[in-house]
Amino acid sequence: MPDRWTTQGLVGLLGNYEDVDVLVTRFSSAGQLTSWFPRVLTAPSGGDLRVELNVSPGGQAGGATGLSATIADGNTSQVAATIGGIPFLSGAPIYMRVIGPSNGAGYLDGMATSDRVAATPGGDLTSVDRVKEFLKLTGTAQDGFLAIIVAGVSELFRKYTGRDFTLRNYLKVFDGTPWPDLILPQWPIANVNSVMELGVFLVGADDYQVEAERGTLIRVSGGFERSWTRAPRQIAVDWDAGYVIIPQDIQLAADRQSSHVYMQSVQSEKGRVGLKGFTNIQGGTEDYESGALLPEVIETLNQYKRAS
Repeated sequence: MPDRWTTQGLVGLLGNYEDVDVLVTRFSSAGQLTSWFPRVLTAPSGGDLRVELNVSPGGQAGGATGLSATIADGNTSQVAATIGGIPFLSGAPIYMRVIGPSNGAGYLDGMATSDRVAATPGGDLTSVDRVKEFLKLTGTAQDGFLAIIVAGVSELFRKYTGRDFTLRNYLKVFDGTPWPDLILPQWPIANVNSVMELGVFLVGADDYQVEAERGTLIRVSGGFERSWTRAPRQIAVDWDAGYVIIPQDIQLAADRQSSHVYMQSVQSEKGRVGLKGFTNIQGGTEDYESGALLPEVIETLNQYKRAS
């Protein structure tokens, strides 16, 4: 099934956006744009409106590839969607572009579809070699099995915390808020690439402050805090978040959990899940009774969850 998604709205008269690339999304996996059905709230008058959805900047006249559409004079949408198969790479930005003149048209958004290759995992939070050290395993006979366990445990940690941990890019459209704080779902913030509010790009330091460890953008004006717009879906943020080096306590938790899963599997084959007395690399013993996450692992992961 193709993905269906709404392109970010361009607010106000489209003359403000003529021949400008507006970033509307960024996909975490490769795929292709398959259709686009743009629409406007205020119909063009005195001429047609031409718009593009591209996988590279510069517009199709400048060599960009994408889907183009024409909304006829006096209409608010095309008769039918533009169909195509425009490939894009993992992490590629998708741009919307109004080709001038806009002929008085106002507020542009649209419905698009895309087919994507399944996203790859965000990255393993420990390594097979570390887990082998933890288990005191030698040789390579179990490496393939351990790799599967490590990947599965890493994904389990991401789902439990709601965080990816590894450094990557995000683009998200937020509803407005009456508060100065805009809380981003992934942190710590490594870089803020762009912030758009009500169709206008904000300037860092002048318009917002970044609290990297909290994953928060503080709206400011004239050096003082102020609220963001309250309008729905009118704040768009493109940012990079995560760790270049995974924190040591997360790596250790992943070592312990991966070892636990491995020993569960080994003892399950012998009909003895729950064996006590395995000596780990620190000299202590582990209890491999069944369960999703070890209590000490949960204690570590809870420190990385967003406080509600």
